[in-house]
Parts: sequence; structure tokens; C-alpha cells
Amino acid sequence: MTRPDRPSRTAAALLAAAVLLAVAFVARSRGHAAPVVPPAIIRRRAFAFATSASLLFYVAFSAVLLNGVLVLSGLWGYSTLEAGFGLVPGPATAALVASRGGGLGARFGQRNVAVAGALVFAVGGFIPFAQLT
Repeated sequence: MTRPDRPSRTAAALLAAAVLLAVAFVARSRGHAAPVVPPAIIRRRAFAFATSASLLFYVAFSAVLLNGVLVLSGLWGYSTLEAGFGLVPGPATAALVASRGGGLGARFGQRNVAVAGALVFAVGGFIPFAQLT
């Protein structure tokens, strides 16, 4: 049995496999005539920043979804199905608002729209904590 403060051997093996596959992907892409992601684009500062920002956003988004499920099911006593349906408004709203994002970006600038969206997302992530007090 694993201790909760240490990762299981399966998790460690999967992490190691992911790292090895990433290294193999990069090595194969460097020697291929038409790689999936051209190495020259990775050196561009804007691409590296956008990719890093996307990674951070999706890590935060995953944490908010996990926190939402844990709060709804563990703290508020929702069933698994109720917790799933309780999270639907977030992604549904994102899908509806995303269709307007291109127009807003053209009008106000992509950076301004991205910063405003990130701030709204961050504030929304703290709402469940505010309701706990």
C-alpha cells in the first residue's frame, strides 16, 4: 500500500514513460524532413510565451475542475452525477463566450482580452472558497 504523501510506483513509471516519450518525440522531430512542430518555431519568443501561458492556464483549469468535484462531492455531499452536472455551466459558458473572443480580440487587442479572461477565470476559481467561510 502506498502512503498518501508519496506517489505510487505506477504514477512514477507513467511519469518516466512520458518524459522518455517526449525526448523521443523531440529527437525524431529534429531529424525528420517535415516535423509536426518545426524546431524553428519553438525558438520564437512569442510562440514559447504563448505555449507556456497555455500550459499554465490548463494546469489551473484542471485544478479548478478537480477542486470543484472535490468540493461538490466531498464537502457539499453531491453525488458523482450531480457534481458533474454542477460543473457544466463553466465549460458551457466558455464555449459560448469563445465564439465572441475573436471579435473582441480584433477590437480591443488579443492581449487585453486574454488578460481580462484570465482575471475573470481566477476570480471565479476563488468563489467556492469565499462561500466556505
